[in-house]
Amino acid sequence: MARHILFAIGCIAALILLLAFFGQAPPTPPVFAEAGYEEARQAADDEDRLFVAYFTASWCGPCRQMQATTWVDPELVTWLEQHTVVLPVDVDEHPDIAQAHGVQA
Repeated sequence: MARHILFAIGCIAALILLLAFFGQAPPTPPVFAEAGYEEARQAADDEDRLFVAYFTASWCGPCRQMQATTWVDPELVTWLEQHTVVLPVDVDEHPDIAQAHGVQA
């Protein structure tokens, strides 16, 4: 009986740790512009850079993985800083922008 209780407590503790780890959004990559959509587009035009709209959502697992890996890769960050203006667009906060670009999922 005591082993079952300890096992259950261990499982609950592991679940809490997993939820704490995966429940937190990765930090915002420094390469992301903090401007609004139109301001970021204009900055890209003014600086003769590519405009990259990165459509994302807080509930999107692959998006969270990219924020933790892809968008912080040193080589990619260097290239992006030299050639682009990257703007994350949360599809839940800006459904109009997502819809205008045909983002459905």
